[in-house]
Amino acid sequence: MVLRHEIDYHRSARLHDQIIVSTWVGETSGVRSIRHVEILDQQRRKIVSAKTTYCCIDTVSFRPMRISEEIMSLLNPERN
Repeated sequence: MVLRHEIDYHRSARLHDQIIVSTWVGETSGVRSIRHVEILDQQRRKIVSAKTTYCCIDTVSFRPMRISEEIMSLLNPERN
């Protein structure tokens, strides 16, 4: 479940501009995980930076649930 979106708009992009999109998993612990997104123009100037905080939810009880080791290893392969 999404708890929070933070989006910063740094400059404009126009139709047909080529852009570079990067995404990565940030801090992950307990029930929360943060995903980052960055959009750059061809000169590698930042167009948008965004951060989304997710909360792991149990599909039966719909209550927050600690992120399992299995999922943690998928989100953060360096833990293996």
